[in-house]
Amino acid sequence: MYFAHFVFRSFLEDGERIIMIFRRPFLFVLMKIKWRIVLWGGLTMLFWFLDFYGQDWIWMFFLVVAIYKVAAGFFWWYTRAILMTSEGLIFVYWPRFFYRRADRIDWHNLDEIEVERIGAKSFALNYGTLRFQKVNGGEQIEEKCMASPNKTGRKIENFKELMLDEKNFMEESALKDLLGKVALKHVEDHGQPSRPQEAQFNKLKERVHGKKEQEEEPKNQRTEEPKFSLGNRDAGGGKKSHKITGGEDVDIEKELDDTGGIELDL
Repeated sequence: MYFAHFVFRSFLEDGERIIMIFRRPFLFVLMKIKWRIVLWGGLTMLFWFLDFYGQDWIWMFFLVVAIYKVAAGFFWWYTRAILMTSEGLIFVYWPRFFYRRADRIDWHNLDEIEVERIGAKSFALNYGTLRFQKVNGGEQIEEKCMASPNKTGRKIENFKELMLDEKNFMEESALKDLLGKVALKHVEDHGQPSRPQEAQFNKLKERVHGKKEQEEEPKNQRTEEPKFSLGNRDAGGGKKSHKITGGEDVDIEKELDDTGGIELDL
């Protein structure tokens, strides 16, 4: 993977890392360089065998060309790839050494992946076409002849869900850290909030309970008429102090008339 980071470093952003690379089947590169090996390798062997009067530079020249052609075919297969990174997908097109371009889809912008396999050859060699749809619309990105297309699509979708969950968690953690820093700054500037003393707390508690009793008291009160207690009867007239239920003293003058009745004078 270090070699891949070295080759594709110009396509990566700061802090972005390559997780996995998807390419075409390796059989395709063998088919591409097969005729190059036959042609340029054959010419190299021919001039080496004939030797042309000790002119070694001739077969060495064809040897360098053969190596270049084979390396170019391998480079074409290696760089025509889909890079699955920590930020999204990068589609690299590098047909020639001094000509390259790339398309990018971030994880939050990747909508769905369509897999297409047509023909018996695609099933026999296990390759197919992958189409990537963006959330914001636009033209699909299509990659043909990708190795193990179904497996590749599942890996990309699973890693997408994982990265989106991790990103949401990191955003939530960042929000918690921000709130913690705000609270710490408030304590440094204004001090730690003081709690009420125990006496103040008890006073506040009594005040609350007293208020509740006052609210409940009118419901329990009943209006009753005062009752008089006359005590024992005296034989003669006179004044005597008696108590009324309620605690007040009332002077009552009682007189005994001839009929035996009692007249009260309050």
